[in-house]
Amino acid sequence: MVSITQGCVDLQSFLRSKIIQCAEDSRGATAIVFAVVLPLLMLAAVGSIDTAIVYHQHSTLQDAADAGAIAAAQELQIADIDDSTIKAVAHNTIKAQLSEKVRELNVDLKVDQEAGTVEVRVDHRIMPPVISGVYGTKEERIYAQATARVTGTTRVCILALNESGAGAISLEKSARVTGNECAVFSNSVSENGLKAKGDVELIADLICSAGGYSGSKGYFDPEPTTDCPPFPDPLADRAEPNVGGCLEKKLKVSEDDSLSPGTYCGGLTISAGADINLSPGIYVINGGNLDVSGGLYGKGVGFYLTGGARFKFAKSSSIELYAPVDGPMAGLLFFEGRSSSGGKHQIRSDDARVLEGTIYLANSSLIVDAGNTVADESAYTAIITQSLKLFEGPHLVLNSNYDDTDIPAPEGISKVNRHVVLSK
Repeated sequence: MVSITQGCVDLQSFLRSKIIQCAEDSRGATAIVFAVVLPLLMLAAVGSIDTAIVYHQHSTLQDAADAGAIAAAQELQIADIDDSTIKAVAHNTIKAQLSEKVRELNVDLKVDQEAGTVEVRVDHRIMPPVISGVYGTKEERIYAQATARVTGTTRVCILALNESGAGAISLEKSARVTGNECAVFSNSVSENGLKAKGDVELIADLICSAGGYSGSKGYFDPEPTTDCPPFPDPLADRAEPNVGGCLEKKLKVSEDDSLSPGTYCGGLTISAGADINLSPGIYVINGGNLDVSGGLYGKGVGFYLTGGARFKFAKSSSIELYAPVDGPMAGLLFFEGRSSSGGKHQIRSDDARVLEGTIYLANSSLIVDAGNTVADESAYTAIITQSLKLFEGPHLVLNSNYDDTDIPAPEGISKVNRHVVLSK
């Protein structure tokens, strides 16, 4: 007879052996399952890596398409630009944004100049590096699309043509500029092409710099847009007036008088205390300066400055001038001859409230350092110059109320595109 104790020992041994056998069988099954599942897990992991790579490449391509569309739409601000030039700008911008490894880059462009939109569709061929290397996945193409549009229009009230210098437009001390419903453009690609320092303020509908700007953002309203395409000189093809024989030579007027149109050789000086009324017409200053310390008043008058002539309005002067309505100088208050270069014109007058028309000084600088408001009583004033510098405490007010005057605004400044935005 088997004892109860022996029976319990045999039963325990039996159960232990079965448990061990079950565990060994489970390990075997697990090993089989792991051997089957492991390659699938590895494949999924590799696929996830490739998905991330492709996603990154697509995101990069979309950013490039956005940049290309914006750059192309900005070109619409340039008059008479053709679609091929716009496409080249888009293509170069996109290519610059992408890696050199990009293959078979295609850029398709749809330009609607009337609507002010540019639609860009871009694609290139890729090969995910992990899957392609291990599993032989074929090459793929990725695509991106962006549309940029110009919103609204504005008018030009300041255009600085200097393409490289720092401070092509510069405000210092307590100078202020207010452009009412008009835009300010600096063509300088310098990182400091637009400069502001001191207690200054520049307000306009749009402030655009081909380069950058220096000074606190608080000096500007709105914040300047940088890297704008250079704005072409809208008067580059304007014919220069004829220069006739000398009406007067080195004329200096020291008492009240009236003057007639004609060529003033060697300059024209208006002394302090003398008030001069100008008859309508073109006043050619051939050499010397238009140097005004007294009063200068005239409607329908335009000054053509040649032979290195400059104008200087002293602090004591009183100025009230309206540009011609028609003729060679229609809309132009001042026209500097294109053979002149490197000079400085000055408005220091504390009483120059009316300067109605366009001041065109393509080769020289205009300095405004009056202590009072300038041009605020003009229906419109536009300034096109190599550079514009404001010192001391002037407040230059540039209106664009074309409907309030018969004086025409030259073509190219009365309507230009304004903001470029991405359409979603």
